[in-house]
Amino acid sequence: ATYTGAFDAMRNYMSRVTKQPKSMFSFNSKGSCETCKGSGTTTFDLVYMASVTATCTSCHGKRFNDSVLDMRDPKTKLNMADLLEQTVAESAKYWRARKETSIANKLDTLVSVGLGYLVLGQSLSSLSGGECQRVKISKFLADRGQQPSTIVLDEPSRGLHAADVENLLRTLESLRSADHRTIIIEHR
Repeated sequence: ATYTGAFDAMRNYMSRVTKQPKSMFSFNSKGSCETCKGSGTTTFDLVYMASVTATCTSCHGKRFNDSVLDMRDPKTKLNMADLLEQTVAESAKYWRARKETSIANKLDTLVSVGLGYLVLGQSLSSLSGGECQRVKISKFLADRGQQPSTIVLDEPSRGLHAADVENLLRTLESLRSADHRTIIIEHR
C-alpha cells in the first residue's frame, strides 16, 4: 500500500475523520508502538544462539501505540490497524463504498496484477520476487500521468494461478497502450 501511494491517502483520510495529525497514523512516526518502534515484533539476542523474533507484547503486532488504536473511523469503527489487516481486494471494496475512489483506484491496480490476496500491512520484504515485480507494475498503473518508461520485469508471473496470468497479460497490454515499453524475462 505504501509503494502505490494508497497508504498515504489512507492516513490522510484517518487524519481528516479523527481530526488528528496525519503523523499519528504512521508506524514509523508519532503513532508507532514505543516498545517495538512500529515493527510489530521484538528481537531477542541470545548471544550464543540464533536471535529469536516474537510478536510485540505491547501492541500485539499491530505496530501502533494504544492512543492510535483507540482512534476509529466514526462511521465504521475501524482503526488504522484494522484497515491494514484487510486484503487488498477487501480494502478496495471498502474504500469504494466510502466514495474514496482515489484510494480504491490505487488498490485496484494491485488487484489487476493478481495481488488482491495480499494483506495491506504486509511488509515488502515478505513478498516473493514475482510479487515484488507485480507491485512495481501496479505503481506504473497508479501513476497514470507518468512519462513513458522502459520497465524490466524478471519473471512477473512466477507463482501465479493461470487465471491471474491472464489478468497480468491484460495489465501489461495496458502499460504498452500507455506507451511504456516492457521487457519481460522468463527463465526455463
